[in-house]
Amino acid sequence: MNGAYEGDRAVQAIEEAKASVILGDLFDSGARIWYDSDYDRLLSHQATIPLCIGCSSGGVGKENLLWNACRLVQQGYKPADVLDLMTVKTAQILGVDDKIGSIREGLYADLAIYDGNPLESWKASIAATVVAGKVIYKKEGEAVC
Repeated sequence: MNGAYEGDRAVQAIEEAKASVILGDLFDSGARIWYDSDYDRLLSHQATIPLCIGCSSGGVGKENLLWNACRLVQQGYKPADVLDLMTVKTAQILGVDDKIGSIREGLYADLAIYDGNPLESWKASIAATVVAGKVIYKKEGEAVC
């Protein structure tokens, strides 16, 4: 679902179909006033509708995903809950939570390590990248956990 414009109007149909929803771009400033209330209403149905956030625009996926996450934090959602929508919930909806989506033994260790909280500051940048448990990128001079 791109954004959540009038998404709350589809809640009953989504619930009846036992469908999951991946919310696309939430940051369209032209429709911001509508999106704010619509995705709040849609997110209030998380108990009955599996929801996660993603991004729908091509080319800048990571940035769009972070913008979407930041919008939710700006609206008052807890950063930990938003992170859950970006990771655990997404993996569950895609049916790959036995491989990815959280940090625990037995799952793939693919991580982006930031030098700050990217949900709180655009100044946060990637300090290291870990793929399959191995550091493949480390910003020069940065310590990696």
